[in-house]
Amino acid sequence: MYVLGLFPHSRLLEMAIGELVAGGIRQERILAVPMEGAGFQPPIIDTLRRADGDSLIDAAAISGTIFMLFGIIYGYVLEWGPIIWGLIGLFTGAAVGFGWDYCNSAKKKSRAAHEDSILLIVHCEPAQSKWVEAALRRHRPKLVGRVLHP
Repeated sequence: MYVLGLFPHSRLLEMAIGELVAGGIRQERILAVPMEGAGFQPPIIDTLRRADGDSLIDAAAISGTIFMLFGIIYGYVLEWGPIIWGLIGLFTGAAVGFGWDYCNSAKKKSRAAHEDSILLIVHCEPAQSKWVEAALRRHRPKLVGRVLHP
């Protein structure tokens, strides 16, 4: 039987491996696989087939609408009129919203790039699987799973 645990890079992983070795699992039966981030680039516009909500156009549309509204309202008292100031507000707001959303997605992407994980695979007997799973859970993994090997 295989018990799998997905851990972040931390001392907790080392402690989990140490506990498994101290509990009688041989080191040859423990495999640690470093997993790298996929480097996903969010799309600018969501499509009908793939709409996950991570597009960069949403904040641009919202802030463009708000700035356009203010441009139209204050355009009645400014010199060029409400249409020109509405268009200026639309393009300015869209640029501000797109820039804000782009910076936030870049922060998420850089944060996700630093969150590489280690997949810990432990080959054990079915009688030991509950103990191994409990030992892994004590060290705060992201995910834990069991696979019965034929």
